Amino acid sequence: MARMAEYYRLMADYVPADSRVARCLKSQQRATPPYPLSADGILMAMGVEGSGHHVLERGINRSLCHAETSKYRCGRQASFPAGFKWRKDSTLDPAQFMPAKRYCTPRVPANHTFLVLLRNPVDTFSSAFGRFFPMAQYRQLGAAAENDTLAHELDAHYQGWLEVATCTSKLPCNRMWFLAYELLFSAPRAHVPMLEALFDVSEGNPHIEHFVRPFEKLVAARPAAEAQLQWDSLSKSQRMLVGKLRKLTELWSEAGLTWARPSWSYLPAAETEWPLVPQLEMPVWVSHCSLAELNASRAGAEGENGTRHTLRLDPKVSCLLAWRNATARWFYDASRSLDIFPPPPSDVGSSGRSSRDLLV
Repeated sequence: MARMAEYYRLMADYVPADSRVARCLKSQQRATPPYPLSADGILMAMGVEGSGHHVLERGINRSLCHAETSKYRCGRQASFPAGFKWRKDSTLDPAQFMPAKRYCTPRVPANHTFLVLLRNPVDTFSSAFGRFFPMAQYRQLGAAAENDTLAHELDAHYQGWLEVATCTSKLPCNRMWFLAYELLFSAPRAHVPMLEALFDVSEGNPHIEHFVRPFEKLVAARPAAEAQLQWDSLSKSQRMLVGKLRKLTELWSEAGLTWARPSWSYLPAAETEWPLVPQLEMPVWVSHCSLAELNASRAGAEGENGTRHTLRLDPKVSCLLAWRNATARWFYDASRSLDIFPPPPSDVGSSGRSSRDLLV
């Protein structure tokens, strides 16, 4: 386990110190390393939508999974909540579509190995919303959900996190491996010994090296932190998300919807039946993502030590930051923050204005 020291150090800084994941990692490092994937073993990649299933699907060579593989992936996936049906019908509860419940018990099948995928909920929710945008759009304006907002998507994603948290609390520590999306992208080389141990292959395995090589290239090419505020330096998925937020704002405007409430407010109350359509809620990022706003220029910010300076912030970047701040505020609210949540991303509130300016 000595070769994995850097991986464990990074994970210790990444997960909350008193969390179930942190306790498992300490146990694995000090006394009981997790079981590697056996010759007849089945790998179960488990996490919420947007936590990295497709990164593994595209990058992990299928030959590393001996017992079960397909033309798409190595092993199986448990993505919470699964499927498309609940997104197409606002009367369906996403809780019906949580996979792998039969595996999330202390009595795990002897040939099952779990790879728990972790990523901050701001980015997992943004990824899931971006990928399933056409269905989210249908739920916004479909005949059965004319008064719906993102409340369903938020609630469903949170239910997914609750399911993952429940699974990790039930599964034995020595049957779980942990892969943090942010750490894989920032320190890919530190994950090589962990992946070699998981798949029980020798040091320098070409399939593992092939998997981490693209991440190392990204690290080498990464721009300075301050460049992240520039539109051209954002990722393709981030730029596409801004376009979808603008489109959704336009759809709401064209539908003539009248807003009753100025923010994402709460999870459905216990007495509220599914679906949640008691009133319309206007997400706080809407004012930053309208077409008029994106065509305008935004300037002015507080500098360090309270000094004033002029900072031209691309309005599209302002839209993205408003979305991310609002999403972070929702998930990390004390009433729903979970110990499985990694820290919020560092860019939240980093636009030169306080996060409160972006939330209200």
